Amino acid sequence: MKKRILITGASGFIGQALLKFIDTRRLSFDLCAVALHPQKSQVPILKCDFLQEKKVFQLLSSTTPDYIIHLVGGRRLKKEDMFESNFMTTQILFDSIQKLRGYKPRVLIPGTAAEYGSWQKAGLVKEETRCHPASWYGFVKYMQTSLGLMYARGGLDIVVARMFNILGSGVPVTLAIGKFAQEIVKIEQKIVPAVLETRNLDGKRDFLDIDDVCYGLLMIAQHGKKGEIYNLCSSRAYVIRQLLQKLFSYSAVKNIEIKEEKEKFSDSYDVIGSNAKIKRIFNWKPRVSVEESLKKSLEYYRDRLKETVD
Repeated sequence: MKKRILITGASGFIGQALLKFIDTRRLSFDLCAVALHPQKSQVPILKCDFLQEKKVFQLLSSTTPDYIIHLVGGRRLKKEDMFESNFMTTQILFDSIQKLRGYKPRVLIPGTAAEYGSWQKAGLVKEETRCHPASWYGFVKYMQTSLGLMYARGGLDIVVARMFNILGSGVPVTLAIGKFAQEIVKIEQKIVPAVLETRNLDGKRDFLDIDDVCYGLLMIAQHGKKGEIYNLCSSRAYVIRQLLQKLFSYSAVKNIEIKEEKEKFSDSYDVIGSNAKIKRIFNWKPRVSVEESLKKSLEYYRDRLKETVD
């Protein structure tokens, strides 16, 4: 009998990618997807507000998934929205599970490298590294992770996938690579002048393709140890400036001017993760090169622009 996976936040970047990853590879799962604002997808997405405990309880009662990958949340403009969408929805999910007698699904909580904050010591950041979140987003996600670990100690079956920076097909413009890719495509189509405005480009990040992220999420959800955190990262440092230059090299438009505001820095920090734990336990490793992933990021926005024109 197929195991059932419930993917919450299924209309978001990672949620849509995970649905596509499972569907196109015909993995042996019974898929159930929900979102606050369902979008068109190859897998039908149901509507559910995870701030309404009654609705969440009814959803779990009717679907009883074996695995729950809880992707509701992410970055929000307002602090209160970020807290509610990440922390409160998670608490409501846990409380709803506890109300269903005898029901013990595996729940995966999405962590982030922002929980570590600005890590100044040499070497790769491991899961046991003490967190020093330096942004509201990192702090709220650290609260979410801590909540998950607390409920795990109380008996729920919870694991945490601490994801680093993601690129590839579907990467949103709220992330640097998505913004760069969209702007380059607009320049290619002569929609905007050949000028790209950006913050300081000297930062280093640990990037992973979205397909490698999806594969890692499934491995952690199925085989991770209860109450454990797993870094999902490449363990490689990429300078943002170099990645932007690679994107330029994949474009037919040359001599794009960069207007860099060097005094403006991202709230992401030069934190490079260790993926030794997931490599050792799951025999997982990144399969998509950063070059291929950057090309996929560009193609995604070329396809989107073509759709709007057609």
